[in-house]
Amino acid sequence: MREPVTLIFNRPTDGNPWRATLTLEDIEDAWQKGLKRPLKTAKREIPRLVNMLEEGHVRMPLVVVSGGTARNPAVKARMLALCQENGIPIVFTDDFNIRISDE
Repeated sequence: MREPVTLIFNRPTDGNPWRATLTLEDIEDAWQKGLKRPLKTAKREIPRLVNMLEEGHVRMPLVVVSGGTARNPAVKARMLALCQENGIPIVFTDDFNIRISDE
């Protein structure tokens, strides 16, 4: 079991230090709560993308997951499974200077 993490912040009101100690479980719980809505949105929107493809509104569908979230193994697994279920390609990147082209 990992030791709790202690974070020290300066209070904006008076500049005095403030400590917060978090367990690994606290951090994981906060991470899961923070991603709940975006993952729910992806679950709803990826099938819509498939419909748009079938109706001819989209030529080359692609889901891009970027930033630090793209490195999280749990997020990768969920998003990869969702895209594979729907036959949509997916890219994970923390490089914000990518160019996607159909040329």
